[in-house]
Amino acid sequence: MQQQVMFTVSQTLLGPGDPGDRFFRCLVEARHFIDKVSIADILDYFFERRENRYQVLGSVLDSIHVGFVYPGPRLSIAEMVREANRAGFSSGHSTISSTVISRELSVLSGRPTVPTDIFTARRDQINGRSGYAEAFIPSESINISGAWIKEEVGTHVGLTMTDPLMFSSVKDAFEAEGFLIPPFMSGKPIANLQNGLVVTYFEKKYGDGTARIEVLSYLGEREK
Repeated sequence: MQQQVMFTVSQTLLGPGDPGDRFFRCLVEARHFIDKVSIADILDYFFERRENRYQVLGSVLDSIHVGFVYPGPRLSIAEMVREANRAGFSSGHSTISSTVISRELSVLSGRPTVPTDIFTARRDQINGRSGYAEAFIPSESINISGAWIKEEVGTHVGLTMTDPLMFSSVKDAFEAEGFLIPPFMSGKPIANLQNGLVVTYFEKKYGDGTARIEVLSYLGEREK
């Protein structure tokens, strides 16, 4: 059986169940992915050249995170925390406003802005590795956000740089393997100064859709 190398919860999100149950099941799938899939697994699948794989592996932490758009009806923070704990994410839950996904959704919707919250649930270290899941919760109708989910908008696997100064070499490695920065980013990273980080998405055709890998780095000493 082929190793799953990209994260998806679209069938769960669009399937039956009440909002809390679907959120719980998405996070269970996220936990399984974080625990079982390594960065090497992902790069071995998408990268043909060994030197490009090594460049990325040597530039990022041994930690994976995943993200997905979660449609309404909205859950309260207390409900999300409860379901995150039940799914095996037991530390460091937080909610912040999105910069990057909000910009992407505003471009897709043709609206000046689509305010979007990010609920983050963190996974305690397993075998020396850690990870977290991000749920993007847009202020948009269920019909529109459901269409985004079908297209896997926002769904990604994320890597964290050990040193922002290595980004140029990592970018070169991804682009040499056929990955592109999506148009809404105008070909360059997007900084979220409020949260002290810089985000870049790299995309490549994967099956019938598109695989998205996020590379982020923190400004200063903070690590995610």
